[in-house]
Amino acid sequence: MLKKSIVGLTFLLVLLLLVSSVNASNNGTDDIVSVETDETVSIEESSYDSDEFASMVEMLEDESDEVLSSVKDDEISSFEENNNVLGVNLPPYTAYNVKIDHVEKDNNEYTIYTFISDVSHGYDEDYVFDMNFYDSNDVLKASGRFHGTYSYPSLIGRTIDANQLEQGIYTIKLVNYVDKHIMDTAELVIGPTYVDNKYKNVNINAPNAYYNQNKKISYSFEGNFKGSFNIYKDNSLKYSKKIDTSGYRDGIFKYNKHSYTYAISNLKDIGKFVVKIVDSTGKVATQSTFKIVKAPTISISDDFSTQMGAKETIYLHVFDKDWNEADIGGTAKFKINGKTYTAKVKNSLAQVKVKLPFKAKTYKCTAKYLGDKHFKGSSEKFTITVKKDITAKKTTTVNKKKTTSFTVVVPVKLNQYTSKTVGKYKIVLHKYITKHSTYDQINITLDLYKNNKKIKSSSSVYKTKLWFHLKSGSWVYSGVNNYGKISYNKITYNQFLAVDKAKVTVWVKS
Repeated sequence: MLKKSIVGLTFLLVLLLLVSSVNASNNGTDDIVSVETDETVSIEESSYDSDEFASMVEMLEDESDEVLSSVKDDEISSFEENNNVLGVNLPPYTAYNVKIDHVEKDNNEYTIYTFISDVSHGYDEDYVFDMNFYDSNDVLKASGRFHGTYSYPSLIGRTIDANQLEQGIYTIKLVNYVDKHIMDTAELVIGPTYVDNKYKNVNINAPNAYYNQNKKISYSFEGNFKGSFNIYKDNSLKYSKKIDTSGYRDGIFKYNKHSYTYAISNLKDIGKFVVKIVDSTGKVATQSTFKIVKAPTISISDDFSTQMGAKETIYLHVFDKDWNEADIGGTAKFKINGKTYTAKVKNSLAQVKVKLPFKAKTYKCTAKYLGDKHFKGSSEKFTITVKKDITAKKTTTVNKKKTTSFTVVVPVKLNQYTSKTVGKYKIVLHKYITKHSTYDQINITLDLYKNNKKIKSSSSVYKTKLWFHLKSGSWVYSGVNNYGKISYNKITYNQFLAVDKAKVTVWVKS
């Protein structure tokens, strides 16, 4: 009888424990209720074991402690919520747009403003999203919640005390509450904080080029970069330029674009090159390769006329493909009347002195530039016409008429008349620009005066031979010209514009 009473009391105690467990669960959240009810049901359906029940309770208590401590270890700061989420009709992220608009700072507080706009075109739309702050290791450091209703696009701000976060750069993520969709991101600098290598979209455009060609390497990036722009050939550094857009920043970090260029012609070399953008940590942000090859050339040697048996200087002027004078060297060969003459090319110009035959005729000639390590060769065909009626001597008789010749250097200035007097003769030059609808043209006029009277403009009266002095220091031969306006099209507009003097040889019949 006593044994049966003990069993009955034990059974009653078990029932009391089960009932108290159910009552306790009904005082928590819905999630906890559903979990603990399931556990209770499963226990009721299984055979009762007091030791197993006690160990199960102990295990649940241990797991609860672990969850709470992990939250504390994260040290997550949180903003105060204005409203209770419960009862709000939670919208998906497709129902509205939210973007980080700007940040305002007041003393030690940052107010982050978000712009909310409607997508579904309803009225009194609900919005619920979290603003989360992550450090550089993607660890959540602070979080706040926006929720409410709106009927038109609006700016909503949330303030965070900078004391909640250490100085540094944080990623802000706007996360929709119901589906955890990331709606927008931005980077906030709690500062002032020095920012050096925070960049993106580093680009290089390095085109292939001829030697000395007017092409440029362009490179750009967004953000703050500290490092260098380097060019290598055969693993040897040929050029380096420091890049530094770093500095102290505070507030929303903006990836401003920075662009630079470098003239390939500065390298003064040919071959295969590698260009790298390297930050201050040694990381190669991006790189590219390009080639510089020998440049084609243009050779100019003008046709001209002279007297029988005269000694003339024959010129070969060598330009690059863009009609620029360059550091062109090497050798040139002239083939005149069956004979070959060799001359060195210096500052793009080669010249030989040749005694012409006494037979009056037109001779076909060839001038050939042989090229060098930077430039390809080229050639030019020209003619020398030997006549009886032209003389290079100061006083002689041609066709029983007296002819006088002289050579003089005359300064040249834009939009000015310049002159030089030789005895009773005066040469007057005028350099000016003629504007056309689609282009500008540079001209130089030449007038000859004798005893202060202008000589009639006729090729039967006088002729001239001109050389123009270029900015590079060399002379370009213009050939034999009749009296009047001279427009020389074998040099570039800028070269002709920079001509500062002209060497003029004049033959005048008395």
